[in-house]
Amino acid sequence: TDGRIFTSTNTVGTVTGGSFFSSPFQYSVQFFCALEDASDFDGNYIVTADAWQDYVPGDVVPVEFVSGYTFRILTTNNPYISNPGACYMEVTIDPTNGSATVTSNECLNYPDFGCFDVTGSGSVGTCTGDIDLVLNLGGYTDNAFSLVKQ
Repeated sequence: TDGRIFTSTNTVGTVTGGSFFSSPFQYSVQFFCALEDASDFDGNYIVTADAWQDYVPGDVVPVEFVSGYTFRILTTNNPYISNPGACYMEVTIDPTNGSATVTSNECLNYPDFGCFDVTGSGSVGTCTGDIDLVLNLGGYTDNAFSLVKQ
């Protein structure tokens, strides 16, 4: 009420680091569920963010369990590439913390722009099945790509 504004940019580590529990800041609670494998990530996902803009929020993207801690994000619904049935992004989960790494099996071929190999990293919601990645397509880096299970 006195006009002061508090944000993450004007705080100290005791506030942003989580040790200051009685504060006006909102904290998200992170849950971790043990994974036997990546089979929970099989199914259709709804796009919530795509900085590369192949998809708009609400589009559906199929995800396919491979084996172990690996699943594929299929590009069969990608309207901009000329090889949607052949390429996919393979995601490997670290089961100890839910972090993920991404590589494409072949380049995503955009007829007007070129063929881009995909790499990236991020995390998966081990309890919810959410997928949050940051993709690098060729020289284009830091493209957020987020999906929630349908």
